[in-house]
This record gives sequence, structure tokens and C-alpha cells, in this order.
Amino acid sequence: MKLEYRRKNFGFLPCLFPLILIAGWLCPINSTAIRCLILLGLVGTCAEIVLVFCRIRRKNRKIFHVGIALTSMVLFLIFVLMFLWPQRESGIGEEYLSSLKSYEETPYLWGGENRLGIDCSGLPRKAMRTALLRTAWNTGSVSLYFAALENWWFDASAKALMEGYRNYLVPLDLSGTVETAPESELRDGDLAITDDGVHVLVFLGRGEWISADPGQGKVVIEHSSGSKNPWFQRPVHFYRWTSLDGMCGV
Repeated sequence: MKLEYRRKNFGFLPCLFPLILIAGWLCPINSTAIRCLILLGLVGTCAEIVLVFCRIRRKNRKIFHVGIALTSMVLFLIFVLMFLWPQRESGIGEEYLSSLKSYEETPYLWGGENRLGIDCSGLPRKAMRTALLRTAWNTGSVSLYFAALENWWFDASAKALMEGYRNYLVPLDLSGTVETAPESELRDGDLAITDDGVHVLVFLGRGEWISADPGQGKVVIEHSSGSKNPWFQRPVHFYRWTSLDGMCGV
């Protein structure tokens, strides 16, 4: 009787945590509240799956054992794919640039970090996170998975990145403006952050820069020569991702 009461009055609960997880994941804003919401949805969904298995075990042990066997096989296959995948040369730089360019025309949204909306510091951070995940998959590197998780959990503004937050960036001892940038001393993927920490642009090579521009309301790729973008005339300092600093190129 008690079990029947719970089914009638709390039947929506099995759907609640997956919906929380999906809503949090789709939300473009990357904040502590959203990250905690995603974790709540993930933990709740896992707990619901365990409860389902427990109910099946009480009703039909055969189906329960089949379910456990299938789950174990899936987890084993994931383990094989993640950790025993044939090793390939790391390509974080290439993945990073590719991810950056894929966000062209994405709407600007302050605090955003996905294709529904993204801001100037969110663009290079999300691109680097994607590059870490893809390279981790290609190489089987567990440390890169953790690096991507750290990137997601610890949010950072352009100013925080410039000030050395969690040592994400390495200062290049170069300054000036994007318009007069010493491109011969830059690598593709280097960042130009305004001296006041308000805006960040990323060098794509051959005079091209990408940024989530609040003035234009979207992610744009522009050439430094002849551009009327006011950010190109602002004083900046140049930085490089620590994860790319040891590479000869990207």
C-alpha cells in the first residue's frame, strides 16, 4: 500500500533528475550554480538507475543479472576505448584552433560557454576544453580528461586569466595593440588581452583574429589590417596557454 502511494504521488521523480542534468548541460551560462545543478542531476540520475536495478532484482532476478552483465560489458568497452585506444601524437593545438573557428557567428552572451551563447573569455576556455577532451580520446591520456574537468569547474574571466588564475596562461612579455601585433613572435592560438582585462582576442595566424565581440553581438573572425574594430586599437598584452607553451607549434 505504501509503495503504491509513492508511485501515484511521486511518479514524476524518475524524470526529474535527468531533466535537471539536461537543462544544466544546455544552459549556456557556466556558473557555480549551474555546475552544481549538473552534478545534482548526474548524481540523482545515477541513484535512479541504481533504484531501478534494485526493483528489477526484487521482481525478476534473471532480468536483473542480465542487466548487470550488459552494464558491465558497456563499462568494460568504455574502459577499453578510453585507456587502451591506440596512441596517437597529441594534437591539442590543432583541436584548439579547429574548435575556436567552429564558434564563428555564435551569439555573444555574457558568461556563456556554448553554442547558444558565448563571451570573450568563454570562447578560448571552451575551445581549449574541447581540445583537451578530443586529444584525451585520441591518446588515451587520463590526465587530459582531468585537465578538461578542471577547466570546466574553475571558471575564469579574461582579467583572471591575465592575472595568472590557476596558471592557465603564460605571459609572453609582448605588448602593443592587435593592429600592430608582432605576429612573427606569436603562435596560432595565442591570446591578446586588453590591459584592463575587459576583452580577449585569439590569434589564428596570417593576421586573423577571432573573438566573441559584444559590440557586434557574435563571434567574428577579422583581419588586423584595415579592420575598424575598436578592440584592435586597444592596448593589450599577449599570452599563451600553458598547455601549449612547450610545443614547437600548433
